[in-house]
Amino acid sequence: MVAAYAVPSISPPDKLTREEMDVVTRINPYKFWLALAFDLAVIAGVIALNEYFFFNPLVYLFTVLVISSRLHAFAVLMHDCAHQRAFTSKRLNEIVGEPLAWIVLFTREGYRNNHLAHHQNLNTMQDPDWMRKTSYGPFTFPKTKPALAREMFRQISGGGFAWFILSLIRSKVTSDISPTVKRYRLLFYIALFGICIATGTLGRLVLYWLIPLATVFNLFMYQRSVSEHHGNMEYDHTYTNTRTILPRWWEAFIFTPHNVNYHMEHHLYPHVPFYNLPLLHKFMMQRTAYAAKAHITHGIVDGLWGEFCEKEPRGVTVAEIFEKQKAAA
Repeated sequence: MVAAYAVPSISPPDKLTREEMDVVTRINPYKFWLALAFDLAVIAGVIALNEYFFFNPLVYLFTVLVISSRLHAFAVLMHDCAHQRAFTSKRLNEIVGEPLAWIVLFTREGYRNNHLAHHQNLNTMQDPDWMRKTSYGPFTFPKTKPALAREMFRQISGGGFAWFILSLIRSKVTSDISPTVKRYRLLFYIALFGICIATGTLGRLVLYWLIPLATVFNLFMYQRSVSEHHGNMEYDHTYTNTRTILPRWWEAFIFTPHNVNYHMEHHLYPHVPFYNLPLLHKFMMQRTAYAAKAHITHGIVDGLWGEFCEKEPRGVTVAEIFEKQKAAA
């Protein structure tokens, strides 16, 4: 058990060289477009498959799983746009990032405002994500396996989605959105539903967007959110405030699209595009301090989920950290 909690540094003790930085921070818009095209093609493919076997329950469950993974992938691509890493043009990051965010009920602008504050004030009382989650039961760990199973069921059955909608309505993120973005987002939803009503495809919109969004996608987002800064972390070093996951290939496709599993590397160097994160991880593993101290989890089903259910916390609990921060404030 760590004796005391110190506010973590967001600067790595052993930094990259200038040459390494030049390589990993290089923006290649074609790789972004290729990733987006892949996601769209996968969605089109599973919809076509489900339509061919319509309505086979097992095929539809598979379709929901895959579409949910790609909705998560859209959120990851939007995240790169929020960091201005998709394109060198700030305007293009806004134009492309906003619709990607609207698909998963976010806005790029609101997400960016919240997310940059999270980066700048990691795991402190000025971190909006940390403050929103530390006192919320689903983010309290360790959990027993039955408790984790119940929480995952709640997330996939719509309960977590309802909390997500309420938190969006109440949060400062929503109020910080500019009138222009609000107007275009409203027009986007009106056009989407209007086209589906006019073409008689409203039922397909429910099947292939709303149901995945409110169920499996929400579970994926919950798991990722927990894994990034919760679930038995040590919290005693710059390299133990978040977690990097090394999943199997199929786990990466389903649970952690577009290298979102390299979350430690992302916090250390948030200006690195998603397609360069594996190379950044390779560079960091060549640093003695990082290789020795970084919280790296191997696998999701047998690795990450097992860490969630460890009997004792690895360091101070989130509740203890929260109390220390309140006392210091």
